[in-house]
Amino acid sequence: MSCLYLDRKNLGVKLDGQALALYEDGIRKGSVPLHLLERVIVRGNVQLESRVLGALSSRNISFLVLSGRNAEATAMLAGRTHSDSYRRLGQYRISTDDSLRTPLAHQLVLLKIKAQHSMLQKALSARADLRHPLTTALQNLNNIADRLQEESGKHTVPSLRGFEGAAAAVYFSGFTRLFASTLNFTGRNKRPPRDPVNACLSLGYTLLHHEAVHACHIAGLDQCWVFIMKSVSGENLWLAT
Repeated sequence: MSCLYLDRKNLGVKLDGQALALYEDGIRKGSVPLHLLERVIVRGNVQLESRVLGALSSRNISFLVLSGRNAEATAMLAGRTHSDSYRRLGQYRISTDDSLRTPLAHQLVLLKIKAQHSMLQKALSARADLRHPLTTALQNLNNIADRLQEESGKHTVPSLRGFEGAAAAVYFSGFTRLFASTLNFTGRNKRPPRDPVNACLSLGYTLLHHEAVHACHIAGLDQCWVFIMKSVSGENLWLAT
């Protein structure tokens, strides 16, 4: 086991030596050894001892609290951070120097497009009935990636965000075709998601974002300092995004 998901009402969690003991209505129901865990995700009315949080943090086991009907992340515990502050100084220097920031942003956008292409390519191998829309989307992603590589020295961070948005639109034009029309999945929407597929995507992105934040924290990076997205006062934009 690597992930412990706790969503049962009136569940209690206590520390029992090197394990988490689970109680329901005061009755012990079982235990989970800490060495088996990489993350703990909590949703609903779950009560924890403060010692549990200390044990998770000391072992770099990530902890995420989800709340509300849309399972939004409301709290997280990332564990102990890396002690080398020079990493963060280097990160700040790169993010404030366009000559360093832009090539890195370019590489990140290109990798994202390649991942989208790989996903649709796998879908095509399983869904021959969708050959035309998926092939069209794959070709358009190739065109965007080619333009990025051909003009690699001419881009700015805002123009790279434009390429990222265009690729996302192309990707979802193919991705939406993989699902039954009865699910009403016609594109990405959120806060709140309006169909079952978007509900699953939102939950998946929340969990993935938490993993990225945890990885940044453990590596000693500032997860709130971004390279691609524009930092705007009052907005929660993270390096992990």
